[in-house]
Amino acid sequence: MSTFTASELPSTSALGRQAIYGLWLLTTFFTCGCGTTRWTDTKRTATEQLLISDAIDNSVQAIDFKVVAGEKVFFDESRLGSVEDKAYLVSSIRQHLLATGCALAEKKEDAKIIIEARAGAVGTDRHDLLYGIPATNVTSVVNIPGVPSSIPEIPFAKRTDQSAIAKIALFAYDRETGRAIWQSGLSKEKSRAKDYWVLGAGPIQHGAIHDGTAFAGQKINNPFRRKSSNSEAIGASIDLTAEVEFPSPRVEVATLPSEKQAVTAPPVAAAVTKSAHEEPIAQPAAQPPSTPSVLPVPPLVVLPQPPSQPSVYQSAVPFEPPPLPER
Repeated sequence: MSTFTASELPSTSALGRQAIYGLWLLTTFFTCGCGTTRWTDTKRTATEQLLISDAIDNSVQAIDFKVVAGEKVFFDESRLGSVEDKAYLVSSIRQHLLATGCALAEKKEDAKIIIEARAGAVGTDRHDLLYGIPATNVTSVVNIPGVPSSIPEIPFAKRTDQSAIAKIALFAYDRETGRAIWQSGLSKEKSRAKDYWVLGAGPIQHGAIHDGTAFAGQKINNPFRRKSSNSEAIGASIDLTAEVEFPSPRVEVATLPSEKQAVTAPPVAAAVTKSAHEEPIAQPAAQPPSTPSVLPVPPLVVLPQPPSQPSVYQSAVPFEPPPLPER
């Protein structure tokens, strides 16, 4: 039978530490977990949509509708067909017509001028440039056991340039006669976005759809950059991207002839004479009464005074001298 000395028995403090560690491990095992987030993407990227809409805005804004300003027009969109983002293009043109001062008619019969539009191009292009080793499929070159089937892309520097182009044209003609009134010419504008990667760091984003330069989605403040609006960039007279509140038209009420007040001539001043035997002095032509600059002063009212009492030096009866004796 073996015996243990007091020094060989486990201490109470050691048993307490082991219990605490075991409890901590058990608690961590049952309380730890992980969560997942579901990510979805649209069929078209936001970059593509922003590029196309920006190109449409610039192309429409470059057209000057001052020739048809103030006229009642009907916008014919039938020739646009199935162009990309047709709804946005049509709405931008209608907005520009309203901002210029045109009145839009919902039917051709109610309009004086017909405006027709066509689009030559509304789309995007993309160019990629790589400095490094592109992704390569090794099995297509040589089939060696133990060698990886493909080599991933190893870029030292990389650039992606995506651009959108919008090319539109409009013309106007008289609805009744069918004769041409105006044509806009071709309006072609481009919007670009560039992304850069250097030694795997990036993307560094720059372009028309970005407010300055951004690194991995975070804006980089540049104190030397001057911000300019689209109207300054293309020289347009109306900025379609700015907020504008248009005043309501003033309604003029026609006045009937019977409602007009009769205008009477001002009274002519009486003639002034120097004396009874002289001819009256001719007065100058009467001028229309002018509006006084100050308020008129009311007439002064003089109250009647009581009769004065005769003094000791004045008799109440008129004095008559005695008659002279006859000689």
